[in-house]
Amino acid sequence: MLKTTLKQKLPNIYKNPILLTKWNKTNIQVPSKLRQYRTSLHNKLKNTPDTNNINEEWERIKEAITDAVNEVIQIQSRPPRNEWWDEECRQHIKKKNKARSKWLQQNITASQEAHKKMRIEANVLIRRKKRHG
Repeated sequence: MLKTTLKQKLPNIYKNPILLTKWNKTNIQVPSKLRQYRTSLHNKLKNTPDTNNINEEWERIKEAITDAVNEVIQIQSRPPRNEWWDEECRQHIKKKNKARSKWLQQNITASQEAHKKMRIEANVLIRRKKRHG
């Protein structure tokens, strides 16, 4: 008897991008924007004909909500993740990776030491950039 456990992950192409977008919550808290959103949503829902198919009905409601949100409330912009990451960091990482590939191709101590030195330099630079911005 043999027992195995398989774990699978969905690729990013199957994830729904609508779920990843965030609405601007500060606009919802403004009473005038909230009223404008409600009227826009009401107008979009009353102008569409009723159907007997529940899936079509759901798609119509979902589309009306997302259209009204995009018009009035808008999508919240994301803050930049790594403000400290710049061209200098990118160049040090490229040098470190080249030294590593050279070490993997030529398994000698000199190339191993060069990779170790480049790795330490890159880590020190990145740590310094993270702390001091």
